[in-house]
Amino acid sequence: LPLSFGLLWLSACAQLPPAEHAAAVWWLTNLVWFHIGADILSGFFQVMPVMTDLYKRMTPAHASPRWADDRAHMDGGYALELLVEVPLAAWILWLLLRRDPAWRVVEVFGLAAQFAGTVAYYAPGIARGETACWLSWVDRLCASIWLMYPAWRLRCHVADARRDARAASGRKKA
Repeated sequence: LPLSFGLLWLSACAQLPPAEHAAAVWWLTNLVWFHIGADILSGFFQVMPVMTDLYKRMTPAHASPRWADDRAHMDGGYALELLVEVPLAAWILWLLLRRDPAWRVVEVFGLAAQFAGTVAYYAPGIARGETACWLSWVDRLCASIWLMYPAWRLRCHVADARRDARAASGRKKA
């Protein structure tokens, strides 16, 4: 429900250029659903009835107690989300909606945290060849967006920085 209201509000009220609107949708969706609703509440605290069962089916280590050896790398990822990624997502969204130019710098940091967290969460299971069922592969396929989107946004920020630098150097010569 909060995600639906947030997305409606972004579409109706937030006057953002298309690229910034897309970034706002990314951070709102990650903040409200993926980080909190899915990973923290379903994977870490395991209080979401259907989602928790799905997590256990995709990765049987979720049936072990928190911080058990077979799931410690996942719990490290959940701690990263709870302590770093959720606050960063909220801050980035706030900066973006205020049109604060610092949002781009903070976003690169947040995207790097997401990218690194995704690698740290999935790499051990992939390296050990762990696959519980076809859902394990669907989960990994879906998770690849947390590698592709940050890489794409980094590319966009680099291009923007180079464009801004060229424009600034052109103004200095005039």
